[in-house]
Amino acid sequence: REDGSGWLKYGGNRYQLLVPSYLVMFAFFLILTMGWLFVAERRQGTMKRLIVAPLTKAEILLGKMIPCLLLSLFQGGFLLIAGKVIFGMDLGAAPYWLIAVVAATSFAAIGLAMLTAVVARTESQVAIYGTLLVLVLAGLSGCLMGDRAFMPETMRQLSRVTPHAWALDAYLQLLTNPTPDMDTVHRAIGMLCVFGAGFLIVAWWWLKLEDD
Repeated sequence: REDGSGWLKYGGNRYQLLVPSYLVMFAFFLILTMGWLFVAERRQGTMKRLIVAPLTKAEILLGKMIPCLLLSLFQGGFLLIAGKVIFGMDLGAAPYWLIAVVAATSFAAIGLAMLTAVVARTESQVAIYGTLLVLVLAGLSGCLMGDRAFMPETMRQLSRVTPHAWALDAYLQLLTNPTPDMDTVHRAIGMLCVFGAGFLIVAWWWLKLEDD
């Protein structure tokens, strides 16, 4: 139904755009969570214990990444299910591919969160860097608009420097197109994985251990 029914506009088309837009934006709020986690561990001395333990930088990053990745996966799945149950959102013609998009988006978000956490040294820096990244990337990608079609063509192309835009393109195909273009979906998933891997590589390189 175009407008939906009832005071919640149950089943309205608006949810096919609003739910994934906020799902993508909320995934990147992990930047703040992970940043504060790293700063707290430095201040409390936990990071020093990890440094003297027989662990590599990659293992330290992996240990921080997995719990937050699982949290992000749960959050993405929960929001999609809530959209279906509460707002009557249609999960599209290929709902199983939503799992892959949620996973790839979470991976990209965790990568950027890890990079920000490694760079930031204080709570103030986490708040500034994290909030700036979350809001600027959400606005540039079109998350705050709900529909990327409202953006000028130049801005739509520019927004592809953000992982958000690729995730939104995949959700747009899966949730609004009766016959989704799977090439677009596959390309978006691949780009999200590239973003995530790139962020993690830079984070691994940037992480400075006292015994380096």
